[in-house]
Amino acid sequence: MQRVGYIDTLKGFAIIWIVWWHLKHPEFINPYYHVPLFFFISGIFFKEYPFRCFLKKKISSLLIPLVFFYLVAYVWRILVYYFVNRCWNAFDYSHIWDFFAIDKGQNYLFVNVPLWFIMSLFVIEFLYYFLIKFLPKPAIFLIAIGCVVMKEQVINFASPFMINNSLYWWTFFAFGHLFGGRLIDILKSYKSTIVVVVASALIYILCKPLQTYCFIIIAFAFFAWVGQLSVLRPIKYCGVNSLIIFGLHSPMNITVGHIIESFYHFKAPLWTGALEAFVTVVIISLLAGNINRCLSFIRQKIFSIE
Repeated sequence: MQRVGYIDTLKGFAIIWIVWWHLKHPEFINPYYHVPLFFFISGIFFKEYPFRCFLKKKISSLLIPLVFFYLVAYVWRILVYYFVNRCWNAFDYSHIWDFFAIDKGQNYLFVNVPLWFIMSLFVIEFLYYFLIKFLPKPAIFLIAIGCVVMKEQVINFASPFMINNSLYWWTFFAFGHLFGGRLIDILKSYKSTIVVVVASALIYILCKPLQTYCFIIIAFAFFAWVGQLSVLRPIKYCGVNSLIIFGLHSPMNITVGHIIESFYHFKAPLWTGALEAFVTVVIISLLAGNINRCLSFIRQKIFSIE
């Protein structure tokens, strides 16, 4: 699957929404549609390669950024802690090992909680690689349905590297790979788009368990229509750099949030959450070029050792 321009705009919208969710926000800011959207999109662009090539690509595109973001956040946490408390001793330096913790849930990466997504995506890529290699697509679809139905049983055990969460979230990845390309083709036709949107809207209203999937379809349809508008280029740029925003928005939120909260004597009104999200996204977007160059340099050094 080649790059689809409006999907970058859709990703930009989703990542801004997620950044806002991690700050003060109104009740309608709900991440439980937007996180599945990212897994679905990742599934659309999944490609099979010989294993050695696949391993190298996933180390380059996911593992190296994951470790980089984690270490940056760890150092940043220490510096912010010192700035606020004026001491080095009380910080819990053992959080560096949270990366290897055997736990359940998504919140044990204290230094940078949102990195659970990248860690889980890395696991999902390999899980799906072996599933698609040894099972036919109908069998994968049925397994995915089973994981959705048995969500609580699937994720409710302690494991390292977000394996437990991955056993549920991979279902959206699988649906993206199995049906995402077809959805993109359908949305090329105006009449087909109308039918799909109307049907998805009705199902969304009538069937609560399918609301997330309907949201994904409607979001694709909407951005297929408006995603290439020039006025949305800044959002598209955020989508192109969504991995960087995902990886670094938490430490930036902490910093920007502390400054704004201090201004309001730690009683900042609800609307300041939107301001914090905007400032966070703008700062990281301005730094994205340099961060990409830094990641490229690290990749070159690591793979030159081979």
